[in-house]
Amino acid sequence: MRRLWGVIALFWLLCGCEGEQLYDTQYPVHFTFDTKLHPNSLISRLVENVNYFLIVDSKLSGKTHVLTIESNSGEKETVRIETENENRAINGMGANNSLVIGCLFGYALEQSSADLYSYVAFDRQCPACLDTYAGTNYPLTWGNTANTLTCAKCKRTYQLLGAGGSSDGHRLKTYHMRYDKTQRVFYVTNM
Repeated sequence: MRRLWGVIALFWLLCGCEGEQLYDTQYPVHFTFDTKLHPNSLISRLVENVNYFLIVDSKLSGKTHVLTIESNSGEKETVRIETENENRAINGMGANNSLVIGCLFGYALEQSSADLYSYVAFDRQCPACLDTYAGTNYPLTWGNTANTLTCAKCKRTYQLLGAGGSSDGHRLKTYHMRYDKTQRVFYVTNM
C-alpha cells in the first residue's frame, strides 16, 4: 500500500509540475512606463498606493502612443509618450490595447514579494465574452464600487480585490506586473 501511495505521489509530482499557467499569453503584452519621465501621472501614483487601480488605454497617433488613463476614484488624464525609446517599449497591451493595473494589498501571484502589497495587471476586456464571442471589443468599465469592473454585454462584475474573479468563476486575464524601484519603471508583460 505504501508503495502504491509513493507511485501516486510521484505521478502527481511529474504531471503536476506544469500546474496552472500564471499569466495569459493569448494576446501580446509588453508595456513599460517610466515614472521618472512622467512623475505627475496617475500611473506614477501607483507606487505603494494600495487598492488603487487604473484603466489604461493606448492608441497610436502617427508613431506616438497616447495613453488615456482613468483611476478607480474618477480621475482622468491623457499622457503622450514622446520619446522613441518609450514608444518602442509599448508593444501590445492585451486583447484590445487596454489594461487594468493596480496595487493590491496582501496579494502576490508569484509569492516572491516580501512587501505587503503587489502590483497586478489584467486585460480590460471581459474574459467570458472574449471566450464566447468573436472579436476583442468587450471593454470593462468601473462598477458600482471603486474596486469592481462590469461588462456591458454580459453584465458580469469582476472583483479587483478578489484578484479579478467574478461570482460565477470567470477570472480576468492576468499579466505579470512589476515595479523596478531603482529604475522607477513599471513593466507589464505576459512572458
